[in-house]
Amino acid sequence: MKIKPQKRSLLRRIGRWLGWIGLLMIGLLIGGWAFQRWASQRDRQRFLPAEQQIMVNGHAMRLICMGSGSPTIVLESGLGDGADVWGLVQPALAEQYRVCAYDRVGMGWSAAVADKADRASIAETLHELLNHANVPAPYVLVGHSAGGVYVREYAQRYPEQVVGLVLVDSSHEQQRQRQSQLDEDPFAVMRQSMQACDALAPFGIIRLTKLFEQSQTTYAKLPQPAQASIAASLYQTSTCSAMDAALAAITKDLNQAQAPQSLKDLPLVVLTRGIADNTMPAEFEQTWDSLQQELAQLSSNSQHQIAETSGHYIHLDQPELVIGAVEWVISHQAK
Repeated sequence: MKIKPQKRSLLRRIGRWLGWIGLLMIGLLIGGWAFQRWASQRDRQRFLPAEQQIMVNGHAMRLICMGSGSPTIVLESGLGDGADVWGLVQPALAEQYRVCAYDRVGMGWSAAVADKADRASIAETLHELLNHANVPAPYVLVGHSAGGVYVREYAQRYPEQVVGLVLVDSSHEQQRQRQSQLDEDPFAVMRQSMQACDALAPFGIIRLTKLFEQSQTTYAKLPQPAQASIAASLYQTSTCSAMDAALAAITKDLNQAQAPQSLKDLPLVVLTRGIADNTMPAEFEQTWDSLQQELAQLSSNSQHQIAETSGHYIHLDQPELVIGAVEWVISHQAK
């Protein structure tokens, strides 16, 4: 069958246009990739000074220490957060104590490392980080949310180094199996989002669309430099893949058959949010409160306080409660 000259000419024009469009798309992807690499390196140079970089097994980790004295207070952030989130607590405590906060692997400004997102690996890596940085024990460990699981893992592995714990609206190892079933698993939904984000991040699309801008309202009470550091770190190329790995690991860590281990008489303060999460059903919050009470019962030398005007981020809503809890722990440590 012969194609008429007019139709043949139209097909050629369509083919040329498709070719130009294809070349344009390739050019945009290459340009986006180059921009993402340049912007990521620029931000690392701006927000990660050399004195905060500690090499652990060939990977750079960010550690911020200030103040002096003993014991050393070590701050462990919740899932997805880094050292900057302690911007209202760390400087205040540093007026009297040595206080260190850090970014877990793949979080904030620490390098991403495969298979290091579970509680055992996090505790071991923190131990190595403190050793490499010559941060002396004994430690008072403060853990927020998932960080509460991580600091208790550390205390079980290295009990001779830990003289007290503060759990800030902490997660519980059995919470996923004991809380009411939700219509959608929030961790699964977040993982899907992070996997899509990971595919787009290398080409600068996440950065250019400012995908994480809305999440910055969580950190509005922090000093502006801390807010800027958090915002910039979220647009690093590896952030979404690191978050996906962290979500996969915490899904298992919060679904354990074994209940949390006893802390004996280790000084312990459990701080629990007073403002319920309105995105969750009432049954979810009731179970959360029960799990918080169980955490407080892990030690015979403990306090349980409700942060009446705080949501999940007690260290941002009522930082004075976290500071007071640390001081109580220090005053009750074994002599």
